[in-house]
Amino acid sequence: MQAIAEGARAATLPQVGGHVVLQRERSTENGLFPKPLGGAIVNTGTVQLSAGWELDFFGRNQAALDAALTATQAAQADAQTARVLLSTHVARAYFNLARVNDQLGVAQRTLAQRQEALRLVQGRVRAGLDSQLELRQAEGALPQQIGR
Repeated sequence: MQAIAEGARAATLPQVGGHVVLQRERSTENGLFPKPLGGAIVNTGTVQLSAGWELDFFGRNQAALDAALTATQAAQADAQTARVLLSTHVARAYFNLARVNDQLGVAQRTLAQRQEALRLVQGRVRAGLDSQLELRQAEGALPQQIGR
């Protein structure tokens, strides 16, 4: 977009150009012309300069420049919006990850507590202090995926 704006700005300024052609030519010694023309080296050069400036009576070039600058500013605003949106999504993803990690930690601690409770109930059942009902309740507190 910046290049378009610069191109539109260039149309409002004077234009200067130049063209240079340098040529070196050696004619054959055995040709139509005898020496000193035959076998001679001839150097030629051409220089062209041009200048121009378009008078903007009706404001066409200025309007094109204004449109290009507006489009450039809009593109810059879009890019800034994209940067803000990207950083917002990154921050949201980071906090979601932290929340999920915290939930995982809670779930792991809960599982460890329930496994310890099951171990204690199993010991009490072996000692005859608890019944199979308490054992089944302690086993029911564990997620079913643990046994698999």
